[in-house]
Amino acid sequence: MRVNPDVDAGTHAKITTGRADTKFGMSQRSAMMLARRTALQALLWSLSAPSRLSA
Repeated sequence: MRVNPDVDAGTHAKITTGRADTKFGMSQRSAMMLARRTALQALLWSLSAPSRLSA
């Protein structure tokens, strides 16, 4: 996962990758949403593990 920090490092416009208007990375908001969703899925999976193991 690559997060775009929306920071301008002052480099040449053709090689800039950290600003919001570039195609590289996702916004910090999108990254947080993805991380939360992934953590929730992992939690739900781990809570269901005992039932899968006992079958």
